[in-house]
Parts: sequence; structure tokens; C-alpha cells
Amino acid sequence: MHTARDSIRLIRELYPQPDPVKVILDTDMSGDCDDAGALGLLHALADLRECELLAVVTNRKDLANASAAAADAINTYYGRPGIPIGTCKEKPTALQRTSPYTAALRDGFPNNTGPDDRAPDALDIYRRVLKAQPDGSVTVCSVGAFSNLATL
Repeated sequence: MHTARDSIRLIRELYPQPDPVKVILDTDMSGDCDDAGALGLLHALADLRECELLAVVTNRKDLANASAAAADAINTYYGRPGIPIGTCKEKPTALQRTSPYTAALRDGFPNNTGPDDRAPDALDIYRRVLKAQPDGSVTVCSVGAFSNLATL
């Protein structure tokens, strides 16, 4: 008698899953909550083995100085506290805003990342992560400004 587990095993053997898509999230984790939602969606996809989140980098200054800690709090919540995080080191832009949520995530949830100005440079994270992967094997999901990509 076949069980559901046997059926699932057979389906996986007949229809092997592709390798997870390797992703770097480049986000302006500060102004609107879409960035936190995008990071949460990537974690849900990682849980399904559809993506592998390699790094999170921010592309705008956060006036609360908490974008890296907010990203780390989300990563930690989803069980992935070791994902590299880098922050934009460029001068503030006209679009710099006070976040309604980054400080709340930093202060309300476990994280191991300090203030943004002490986090690694986003460009250094990009270079280190991309260097460790085969050419053309990483997808960058950019939410917000393209400043890191333009500088890279």
C-alpha cells in the first residue's frame, strides 16, 4: 500500500526541482514597508527551496540608522541570521526619510547588527558575494534606488 510520502517521493524522482535561484536583495529598507514585505517573500521562497538569499544590501541612508538591524531582525525571525548585510555609504539623498518601522524592528526583535554606519559597505558585500559565485548565477532584486548597482 502506497502512502502519501511514497507518492511525494515518486513525484520528486520523476520531476526533480531546479536549483534554487541565488538572490541578493538590494533595498531602500526605510521609507515604506514594501521592503520588509519583499524580504519576507524571499524568505518564504527560500523555505520552499525556490531561492537562496545570499545577501541583503541597502541603497539609501536611513535617518534612524537602523536599516541593517531591521533586515537582520527579519532574517533572524525567519531563521537565517547569518546572511551578510551591507549598507549604503553614500551621502544622504533628497529621498532620505525617517522610517516608520526600521527602529521598531531593530528594538523589538532579536538581531546582531549594529547601526548602519558600522555595518559593512554594501559594495564590499556585493563584491565578496558575487566573487564567490559563478558568473551569471546570481539574481539581484532591487527595491528602491539603483545607487549601489550604478556604483558597482
